[in-house]
Amino acid sequence: MESDFEDRSLRTSPSVTREKWYKHAVRKLAGGYVLIVNAERKNANFFKPGKGFEMCAYNTARELIRSGAVVQTRMHYRGAQYELADLSLLQEGPLPAPARRDEDDEDDPLIEQIGDLEDSSALEPDV
Repeated sequence: MESDFEDRSLRTSPSVTREKWYKHAVRKLAGGYVLIVNAERKNANFFKPGKGFEMCAYNTARELIRSGAVVQTRMHYRGAQYELADLSLLQEGPLPAPARRDEDDEDDPLIEQIGDLEDSSALEPDV
């Protein structure tokens, strides 16, 4: 008897392409993560101090190594540790930092709306 898992007609294709996983991995590495790959157990993880470990697809990690996007820096107790070789791999460039706003920003539309409400309430008599 064949299980549902083995029935190929019931399987769906992945919703995320390999190219998107590759770009995601490069962005993670550019953000300060390192890649740890264990060839014996065939698993890979991103690691960043303060954040911890995050999963990386083993096929994506092997593709990063094969393409030369990462270089091995040292051995980790979980496997070989890799870092991004060249930041020019980011075609879009690094993600922009969020815009910082001063708390006393006079051009803030929300502050203007509150000011308008205060002005209109001053004109109405209290009943």
